[in-house]
Amino acid sequence: MQRAIFLVRSVQGIRKPTFRTRLISLINSNYQIVVLLAMTNFDDIWRAQREFQAVNLGSRQNIRVISLATFMPIRKGLR
Repeated sequence: MQRAIFLVRSVQGIRKPTFRTRLISLINSNYQIVVLLAMTNFDDIWRAQREFQAVNLGSRQNIRVISLATFMPIRKGLR
């Protein structure tokens, strides 16, 4: 299974028309997908997570949404 990573730097990145089409294309191609929310403002992260949940994707078993706030503390050696 191949992997794909989306680096999202703003809420507007999720709202772009190409984001959803590329995401669905990769889902249909059986990719493991990680969406990394690369924002430092917690309000923006919350809004981006809500926007991502609003995108109707059907099957989400191959998609992980993480943010820098949750990713950095759990990885030793990245501080």
